[in-house]
Amino acid sequence: MQISLNVAGFLNPFTDEAITVSTVAIGLSADKLKPSDYSTLGLARVAVISIEGPVRYRLAGNTTSSTGHLLSTGDWITVSGQQMLSSIKFIRDASATGDVTIRVTYLR
Repeated sequence: MQISLNVAGFLNPFTDEAITVSTVAIGLSADKLKPSDYSTLGLARVAVISIEGPVRYRLAGNTTSSTGHLLSTGDWITVSGQQMLSSIKFIRDASATGDVTIRVTYLR
């Protein structure tokens, strides 16, 4: 599989993380969105998120295991803007047989 990622502007990756998605909705880590050096280097502006199992997400409102946008193994999304980065929530889909990992790379 070949993946091409184009991000407008001069953004650089600065950190990443793996997040375990289970039966309770979870968002991106606050300390990654607003790192300790944000006053000199800035806040996270974009997150590239790859999916390792069936999850659902919403940018607003409550996410449940049967509502929200469905992502499957191998899918990835790009989320930009502080409001959406702070709002997005993930939960494993009802079809998942266990917890799911999402991998996130942050750019600023």
